[in-house]
Amino acid sequence: MKYIGYLGSSLAFLCSVPQVMLAIKNGNAEGLSQVMLVMWFSAMVLLCFYVSKTSKDKILMAQYSITSVQVAILLYFSYFPSSI
Repeated sequence: MKYIGYLGSSLAFLCSVPQVMLAIKNGNAEGLSQVMLVMWFSAMVLLCFYVSKTSKDKILMAQYSITSVQVAILLYFSYFPSSI
C-alpha cells in the first residue's frame, strides 16, 4: 500500500511540471484559476504539516514541498505576469 501512495504522490507531483515550465516560458499563468492555485497551495502546505507531525515520511515530505514550490511559481505568474 505504501508504494501505491508513493506512485499517486509522484504522479500528482509530475503533472504540474509541464504547467510550471509553460508559465516560466510565457511569463504568465494565463488560464489557471487563482482560487484553484490558492487552494492547491494551501493543500500542499497542510499536507506537509500533516506528514511532518504523523509519519515523517521523507519521500512524501519532499514531494509535497517541491509541489508547494511549483504551485508558488504558478501563483507568482498568476498575480504578476510579465510583459513578454
